[in-house]
Amino acid sequence: MKLWKSALIITACLMLVLIAAPVSAAQVSYSTAGIELFATAEGGNELVPGTETDFTIKLTNNAQYEVVAAESGLQRQYDVATAYQLRVTLEDADGITVKTGTQTVSQIAPGESATLTYRVSVDQYATPGPQTLKVRVVYNELFSVENYGDALGYYWLNDRVADVPLDVTVRSQVSPEVLEVSCDDISVGTTGFLTLTIKNAGGMDAQNAYASLITSSSGISSTAIVPVESSIFIGDFPAGSTKTVTFKVSVANNAEVNEYPVGLQIVYQDNYGVDQVSSPVIVGVPVDGKVEFKVTNVESSLGPGDKGLIKVTYTNTGNIKVYNAEARLSAVDPFSSNDDSAYLGDMEPGESVVGSYEVTVDSSATEKEYGLNTEIRYYDANDNSILSKSMKAVVDVKDQSGPLAFFTSPIFIIIVVAIVLIGGYYVFMKRKGKV
Repeated sequence: MKLWKSALIITACLMLVLIAAPVSAAQVSYSTAGIELFATAEGGNELVPGTETDFTIKLTNNAQYEVVAAESGLQRQYDVATAYQLRVTLEDADGITVKTGTQTVSQIAPGESATLTYRVSVDQYATPGPQTLKVRVVYNELFSVENYGDALGYYWLNDRVADVPLDVTVRSQVSPEVLEVSCDDISVGTTGFLTLTIKNAGGMDAQNAYASLITSSSGISSTAIVPVESSIFIGDFPAGSTKTVTFKVSVANNAEVNEYPVGLQIVYQDNYGVDQVSSPVIVGVPVDGKVEFKVTNVESSLGPGDKGLIKVTYTNTGNIKVYNAEARLSAVDPFSSNDDSAYLGDMEPGESVVGSYEVTVDSSATEKEYGLNTEIRYYDANDNSILSKSMKAVVDVKDQSGPLAFFTSPIFIIIVVAIVLIGGYYVFMKRKGKV
């Protein structure tokens, strides 16, 4: 009995070995039905026109795989459906520029994800609404693993390319576009008017809108130009409509002839009555040079004790026309005057005008050159009253009573003229034979 039981056990074991033997000798393989990559935006998919920001995407492997034949311990099933050595590029789209290059990920297994962050710039006038960006992924794929007895065979598919769509939304908002810039006599050290024609190039209608010049403290406009009035109410500003606004601005005294940037933005209420501020748009404002004058000539024939005219020639050396200019001469000791101002009128750039002053020189005056201060008060095109910087009119005081004075006196000139006339008459008569 015991012998029979032992034989039965041995027979059963042999049958199990025979049953198992064909399986271990068979080829065992895994294969994939295709890696499937899916992209979504992390933290929201909204992009704001006129901004540059970090944009994070989540790349997920939704691979589906199947096991053709399996034997425990040979190869993990998900290795076959894993994407390896991924090179991920977020590509530009209309109005959207990606400033970060290709990024790499070592691998993404089925059901797993990787996050990548790209610097994205959105154009001020990007078309609002939904858009689809393209995420190009180049990767390697372990297509199959096969078992040949004691050896495993690996089969790769390299540089597989997948263009993965990524849905985003460009926010609808007010986007100001400057169509025209007009500057009325904006020059160094003065105030002037800046007129802008602006268009709402965005996709949202603005309500209770204000057009605002951004001050220098915001870091956008130049310190050379400061708005006297920085905000102007323009009311409703529908998408596609235009408005013309005029700002009064002042220009710093230390500014130069140049074009300076100034920012413009729209403060408004959206369709829900919520206060919003548009992204700024930068415009260039040309600034003319200072109005400058120069004393180009001084005429006088004055000595100690004399009373007479000092004629000063003023030249507008700037590139701006001035209006109603009036010059003033400071008559200091030894000069005195009851009339120290001269009206010059309007002066074009490069034009010269003579101002005359009647002065008296004290009899005790020393014969020498005197520098008299003179200045001009004028009006610019915006009716600003401006005082020029002080200039010097050099007057040479000489004693006119010496021996040479006779030759420059009016009597001497009359005598010379009389001699010339008499001589001419004599020659004429002699030619006629009457002398």
